[in-house]
Amino acid sequence: MILNLPDLVFVFAGLLYCVFIFILLVGWNKVKSEKQPGVSVPVSIVVCMRNESNTIENLLNCLIEQDYPYEKVEIIISDDFSEDDSVSKVKEFKVSYPERTIKILKAAKEQKPGKKFALAAAVSTTSNELIVMTDADCRMNNQWLKTMVEVHLTAHAKISAGPVSLQGKDLFEQVQQIEFMSLSASSAALIAHQKPILINAANMVFSKSAFIHSGRLEPSEHSPSGDDTFFLLNVAKQNPCAVSFIKMNEAMVFTPASKNLSAFIQQRIRWASKTTEYFSIPVIILALFLFFVNAIMLFGFLLGIFMPALLQAAALMFLLKTTADIIFLVTVNRFYQNITGVLPLIVTVLIYPVYLTTITVLAMRRKYVWKERTHNS
Repeated sequence: MILNLPDLVFVFAGLLYCVFIFILLVGWNKVKSEKQPGVSVPVSIVVCMRNESNTIENLLNCLIEQDYPYEKVEIIISDDFSEDDSVSKVKEFKVSYPERTIKILKAAKEQKPGKKFALAAAVSTTSNELIVMTDADCRMNNQWLKTMVEVHLTAHAKISAGPVSLQGKDLFEQVQQIEFMSLSASSAALIAHQKPILINAANMVFSKSAFIHSGRLEPSEHSPSGDDTFFLLNVAKQNPCAVSFIKMNEAMVFTPASKNLSAFIQQRIRWASKTTEYFSIPVIILALFLFFVNAIMLFGFLLGIFMPALLQAAALMFLLKTTADIIFLVTVNRFYQNITGVLPLIVTVLIYPVYLTTITVLAMRRKYVWKERTHNS
């Protein structure tokens, strides 16, 4: 088969994507977490909450069950103008456990709405230098806090990301599991290459001094969320070695997948819309690279309807990309241990180019809803 110039563009893009996946695999395999057992320093657990009446009690139960000296732990629930009975449930829970240090920060009138401002308010009131953060809809095993603290301190990091896994049983939720696992593992791989670009606030540990030094007590970006990644990029800019990933199953937190397509799309638009605000060349380059690789492949298949000869190159690109994706997903799933079966994997690989391209376009042109608030993307 002789390829002309347009064909070579598709094949080159496919090969370039394979190189990118190889780099991720190398980074993923480089992540080696070590911990010094028995380390138990004072720690503050921060949770930002808005309208989490259905989940906050489950999280609090997980937190008080941690295998960690409870006298060294303070739990801070920072409310972001909840409109349900979330705050009341936290207060009731606190009364049931008077020996535990549980603080409730009701949103002040002068506080701006948004998770980043709730986080800044919480951090400013913490009593300890070490802060662990999670979300109100998460759950974890009783070794989570100990593992996060021990590995973070052993790594001498300023900020450490922990693994996050989505939970769900139907096909739609399992497809989300696979896609999210890929995102989480890619973030870990890039941290190993000292090119951190993303972190998830559902599971992270950091020093209060680093947070303050990075200016996060006075967040100013337009986006209502993303403070976790803004913080990460600020630390990485000064010292990429100060960022680590905690690759241990005991550190895993679990959070539910989106229950419907609308909620999923809104979430992904929110994530994508923050890219241009990160002011990080690696982040922007990677986002553009992934967009153009997937867009080019879709363009090739669509154009192939009118130019059948072009279908060969587009199909070859798809084969290269799909093979690389499957190898990466199977490799990282040895750690995440998602039990999804073959069908969700096939569906994920098939729809991902359409999904990523569409979400990128929508993020540039649409508003999105998050926590019952409408925001401009």
